[in-house]
Formats: sequence, structure tokens, C-alpha cells
Amino acid sequence: MRENDKKLPGLNYSGHELALWHRDQRINDRSFSCDVALAESTVIAVREKQKAWQNERNK
Repeated sequence: MRENDKKLPGLNYSGHELALWHRDQRINDRSFSCDVALAESTVIAVREKQKAWQNERNK
């Protein structure tokens, strides 16, 4: 892996880009809260509405 890293130095993050990448990783590591019940009920509601629209279209 180090050999590849040495061969492609222009593609490595440095300076501001490296700092931005580290910040992004810290944010990703913290994750975020998600209301799973709300997401699941939204999926169900959308599917029901799509079926209703499909039934109306097929009349």
C-alpha cells in the first residue's frame, strides 16, 4: 500500500482538503438520529398512494 501511495503523490489529500476530509470523517463517526417509525410509515403511505393512483389510472 505504501508503494502505491508513493507512486501517486498527486492524488493524496493535503492541506485544506485533508483537514476537510478529517472533519467529514468525524461527522460521519458521530452519525445522526433517525425516526425509524416515521420513515417506515412514510414508505407505507407512499406505497398506498401509488396503488391508489395506479387504480385510478387503470379505470
